[in-house]
Amino acid sequence: MPQGDIEKNISLFIKQQFPAIYREDGPELVQLVEDYYKFSETQTDQHIYQQRRYFENKDIDTTLENMIIFFKKKFLADLPLKSDIIKFIVKNILDLYRSKGTARGIELFFAIFYQEFDIEILYPSEKMAKVSDSEWRQGVYLQMFSNNGKFFSEAGKQYTYFDLLSRNIKGTTSGAIAAVRSVNFFILNGIKTPVVYLDDIKGNFQKFEYIRTKISGEQVTFGQINGSLSGFVPDTTGANTVFQTGVEVGAVYDVKQKDGYAGKAIVTKVTNDLTGRINYEVADGGYGYTLEDTRLLVSNQSLITDNNPYRYIVGETVQDQQTNTGTVIGQNIGAVGFRMDAGKAFDLNSVITTTRGSNEVVVTVNVAGNEITAKNETSPGALYPDTNNTDHVKVSSLADTSVASVITDVVLPYVSVNINAADYGAVTPMSGTASPVTLSTALEDAFDIQDLTIGSIVGFQNINPGDGYVNDVFAIAKDDTFNIYDRKNQIISFTDSGDAGVFSIGDRVQEQSTNIKGVVKSVDTEAGSITVTPFDYYGFTGNDVYKEGTPTQIFDVIAVERDYSNSDPLGENAIINTDTSFAVGVVEEVAILQSGFGYVDYLKAGKPLSEISTFATGQGELRDANNAIVVQGRIEADRQGITAGYWAGENSHLSGYKPIDSTNPSLYYYDSGARIQDSDYFQEYSYQIKSTLPLQEYEDLLRESVHLAGSKLFGDFIFKAKIDSTIRPRFLRLFNDQGTGSPLDIADISTLRASVTNFTSDSTFVSADHEPGGTGGLTLSATSNLDITKNWSQGFFDYEVTVQMPTSGSAPYPVAILLHGANGTAAGMIAQNASVLPGHVLVAVDGYSRTWNISNEPSNGPDIEMLNDLITKLKLYNNVDTTKFRIMGFSNGGALALRAAVEITAPEVDVIICGGSQTNDDQYRGGYFYYPADEELTGDAYANDGYDTVKNPIPQRKIVQLNGRFDTVIPYNGGANFTGMAHLSAPNSAYAFAQAQGYSGSQSSGTSYGSNSFLVDYGDVIFLNDGVGHTTSADMRNLVNKYLEDNYNITY
Repeated sequence: MPQGDIEKNISLFIKQQFPAIYREDGPELVQLVEDYYKFSETQTDQHIYQQRRYFENKDIDTTLENMIIFFKKKFLADLPLKSDIIKFIVKNILDLYRSKGTARGIELFFAIFYQEFDIEILYPSEKMAKVSDSEWRQGVYLQMFSNNGKFFSEAGKQYTYFDLLSRNIKGTTSGAIAAVRSVNFFILNGIKTPVVYLDDIKGNFQKFEYIRTKISGEQVTFGQINGSLSGFVPDTTGANTVFQTGVEVGAVYDVKQKDGYAGKAIVTKVTNDLTGRINYEVADGGYGYTLEDTRLLVSNQSLITDNNPYRYIVGETVQDQQTNTGTVIGQNIGAVGFRMDAGKAFDLNSVITTTRGSNEVVVTVNVAGNEITAKNETSPGALYPDTNNTDHVKVSSLADTSVASVITDVVLPYVSVNINAADYGAVTPMSGTASPVTLSTALEDAFDIQDLTIGSIVGFQNINPGDGYVNDVFAIAKDDTFNIYDRKNQIISFTDSGDAGVFSIGDRVQEQSTNIKGVVKSVDTEAGSITVTPFDYYGFTGNDVYKEGTPTQIFDVIAVERDYSNSDPLGENAIINTDTSFAVGVVEEVAILQSGFGYVDYLKAGKPLSEISTFATGQGELRDANNAIVVQGRIEADRQGITAGYWAGENSHLSGYKPIDSTNPSLYYYDSGARIQDSDYFQEYSYQIKSTLPLQEYEDLLRESVHLAGSKLFGDFIFKAKIDSTIRPRFLRLFNDQGTGSPLDIADISTLRASVTNFTSDSTFVSADHEPGGTGGLTLSATSNLDITKNWSQGFFDYEVTVQMPTSGSAPYPVAILLHGANGTAAGMIAQNASVLPGHVLVAVDGYSRTWNISNEPSNGPDIEMLNDLITKLKLYNNVDTTKFRIMGFSNGGALALRAAVEITAPEVDVIICGGSQTNDDQYRGGYFYYPADEELTGDAYANDGYDTVKNPIPQRKIVQLNGRFDTVIPYNGGANFTGMAHLSAPNSAYAFAQAQGYSGSQSSGTSYGSNSFLVDYGDVIFLNDGVGHTTSADMRNLVNKYLEDNYNITY
């Protein structure tokens, strides 16, 4: 019978064991025996019960509890164990004993006795220094200027870069020498660029010098050195700088610059002093500010006090008994910020008093918890309105600008002049042309009327964040030239009080007929009114209004009045938030780990860091893995480049200060972890256990069970937490450096469709990350990253690109690049055109400050350059039709589309569509089209708004112009728009483009199209006008659908 089938209860079979005579004549005896067996097999201390379970008791998992004592004494003598784990230990104890003295045995020990599975076991002997046992491997290379790759000796013999292989070269200026290991070519920014890899380099090659070698007894010159990233100088105190705190020495970051790729730097020095620096944020730009006279006023001393409820008035004067005076800048429930007058400061003995004349607030410092901080005026720095120095703190730009014609003379000198005086200006001359000035003189003759360009603050530049702050500060923006006019927000009341509920705070409103705009600041649904900040000196006039962008939904206005009780004056109504960062770890010095390619060197013209403001002058940034700026600074790219390199082994290394590399003598602290033998911790027979348990808790037990005699035990603490992570896949391409050429050397790289973004090299291979990667390109999808980063005087900006794939048709797909109007979004353009262009890849871009750079917009960005880069990126994808790239924009975006029609020469762009806009008299004048040579120099400050370079002829392609005949935002009949730019009429604009596209006929009024539209067919130029305002009509959408989706079809 199998062991597992032993019957536990046998009393059931007792009767059958007796002969029949006993069962019949002696049932009492039978019953007695049966009861005896029942008793013996059910009681755990009886022999039958135990006999029937011998095999179970033999198995430790099913044995009797009192048998555990036996097992423990036999196998685990003297081990202090808990009874609930003995069974588990006994079954594994043999493995433990067999693993004694090994890492496996120690791990099993902790798992068995302490249920700890994440210990670490270190052997210090592996970290002991061994002299001359490490090998350093690193790539050094020269990035050359692009050329035709053909070079000639004095005798006229032709050579190529491959003739450099295995030869010694010398710099013609520096005298540096090296051996050429390989020559490779990379596509950098669309240009085939030679890169020469070197061995045994001596000296430093210099930017712009030529390299030379001797072949067959002749000197042959091979190309000019472009220079690679060799240094980065952080700037944390200059104007308008951005930086992080809490950075640690040894952190590695990407070096970012306009056309630079793959540069990396390691932090070698950070600030160690805990200091407070101020971060500023324009939470609300207000209105009524000028570029010339707006001051950023920041508190430089704070009173720590119980200020609940608020007791002070922003802008009022305070003083103490020692005639120290200042102005209240801001307050919260625990502090009041003062801007102390020059040379003045409150101290520990001050009794601070307001100067209202009544209801004075009096606070005694050092009494009742009142404290005064030390005066600190390291931030924001000198103010441009006070110094007229453009390097000082000033408004970077204004949004929603308008012109206010005002008298700026101070009236006070004339208050005491007799009303019948013969000449009001006899003592203090007036600014006007009249003389003398009498009671009958017109104001415009007595005073010079000034035109002030006012607007909303976009931001400030040249701010010094300061240092040494120990408390929060307060800031206000104030324009003392304009705020004296006491212009206020306006309350617009509606005929239908329910109309107020349609609006939300932040909505932009526009007035009919005047086109005056504003932004909603509050909504009072009970009163049926909204409070707005008007973008105009005089403000709203009482005409009906609508939400900007929806001119067909009109709201009847019954009254407009100034909000004198609840709003600050224009020119004093911006909200500036400040935040004091208390931290160490601001980057002071870095070293270049990897030079990458394509970096622009700082122009060595004696310029200070404050003038390093553009890529052309060497500006760059360190950015972290999240693409956030770590620090800004100056790029140095004046010598050979280096790859990251590595040590093949580190057991020869001791910690200490060492040169960065052979080309950079700067020192940095290096900790390899290698140590000299001390015959204690660092010896051949020591080991260290890292665990969450203290050493004293497990030491004795471990020594008795798995410790190896003659070895030395050390303990340490460790805690592990598992997190999810993602690893970017890489590919490796091996090169043959024996002079016969490599796969990349001999490939037709004109068809290599990959944008190389990261390179590493050592003596045997080059590896590269590609985005997108691989010959043939990638497949475009809605998750593809097409974002483009640009830098100009307004700083770095990421043009964020949204992609939506077609819902019909098959690849390769045509592409529609969509450009939003002012204050529009990429997502909005996708939503509006998804049903219009179902067979197109929709690629929409977000512009800087939600605008595009045409003339006086907030953006001065390189938008045309961005579009060219976007087209280059899109060509890399194998599921797009590179013969059908369409650029389509509305309003401000339509104006950029017309710039593209003139300036973008890419043959892939076959159609330009402009909606809600037309060309202007700066872009088109005298029968020619013009464009700005420098995109940053546009606007009223420049002749012809900066459109200074003629384009003749313009690129030949199809153009569609769509306009509303009742459009007043971009006036259909021509004239100035809300930015001040003068436009041609829509018909004249279309005809000008038609003539530039080869049309020789006369101007036409077109034929009927749809319900209320007229279509003019100029061949390659189509002009449609509809009876609508500044919007896209159904007829316009129908035409766009037919024209782009149906092979340029213009039928209805």
